[in-house]
Amino acid sequence: MSSSDKKTCIQKRIIRRFRKNIWLSILILVAVGVVICVVLEISGFRVVESLGQTMRYLEDMFPEAFKGIVTVFGGIITYLFGRYLYEEYRKPKLEIVRVDPLSIPNVKFYRIVVKNTGKTAAENCTGGIHLFGTDIKGNNVDIKGSVCWSILGNPNIITINVEDEQSLEIYRIHRTQPKYWFFEVPTEKGWNFLRLGGVLPLSNFVNPAKLQIEIRITAKNAKPCKKKYSLRKQHNDIIMIA
Repeated sequence: MSSSDKKTCIQKRIIRRFRKNIWLSILILVAVGVVICVVLEISGFRVVESLGQTMRYLEDMFPEAFKGIVTVFGGIITYLFGRYLYEEYRKPKLEIVRVDPLSIPNVKFYRIVVKNTGKTAAENCTGGIHLFGTDIKGNNVDIKGSVCWSILGNPNIITINVEDEQSLEIYRIHRTQPKYWFFEVPTEKGWNFLRLGGVLPLSNFVNPAKLQIEIRITAKNAKPCKKKYSLRKQHNDIIMIA
């Protein structure tokens, strides 16, 4: 990518972020303007005095219009600040509240429970995992992918209502033969034995292995939520340690 393409890409990112957080962006611009004025004042440019003289001149020349402009400007600032606080107050907020294991014969599922503690429903919630680190032999492990929710049909996208909790599948410990246990991660389509790189023998997790899993929850109208766990082998099990 050329330098001009990089510059264009950065500009597009800035514009997208500005449009996504319009109220916060305006407040930041106002704050930056105030900081610039303070810096200029400290440097001896007497910005405040010049602005004061200009405002007094405008007030003397156009008293009624000046009062109207000040009132409108003050109202706009108050509206922007109030709107930003209101939107932040009303936003959904996703939190990973606990690990929720479930055992059935020959299989143990590990899930995390995600709760919406905000004031509106969190739309298009998706979950992703990143398994990384080194196994017992010192080999690098790097597995990423989307995972599914623990509800009928195992969808990968759901809506979480206010104060509602939903479970997200993270991995399972599965016995295929009497002495063989495996660590498996799901796909966005549910459990799949053929997922490339997603099935590991439990021996890979024995010390000095250093394996971690990071869970990331995203939504259309909420900030991403993520949490990292260390994975440790315990008998025929892999436990998550926050």
